[in-house]
Amino acid sequence: MEFGGDGGVVVKVEQTEVHMSSPIDYMARPIGVTGRPDLYVVEVSGHSMEPRYDSGRRVLVDPRRSPGVGDDVVVQLRSPTFDGEEVCHVLIKQLVRRKPGMVVLRQFNPDFRFEVPNEQVKAVHRVMPWDEALGF
Repeated sequence: MEFGGDGGVVVKVEQTEVHMSSPIDYMARPIGVTGRPDLYVVEVSGHSMEPRYDSGRRVLVDPRRSPGVGDDVVVQLRSPTFDGEEVCHVLIKQLVRRKPGMVVLRQFNPDFRFEVPNEQVKAVHRVMPWDEALGF
């Protein structure tokens, strides 16, 4: 998918395909998040967040806690369907800031910032650090 990047340049951005209605696998919940059925896991696909997240690494996502500037996030992208919309792709990036009509994100490989229009965003969820999930 293409988004507006640094200096107004249009850039292609790696995204991860998801199937929200059919989990691929299940994972044991760490002790720090027992009783949180709203949490979900996404497997990183691609290399745009290396060295922070290698392809194949799983990240735990907290849809209840609002992300702050500098947090890693999963951005659910809207995909229109014949009877509404669904989430088919997500971006796993770092939140730079929110501004009117846009979410500004950063990836690390290659390092650049880009904007996603709010109309394309269904939700922005915070990636929970593993030490928090483990109760530290």
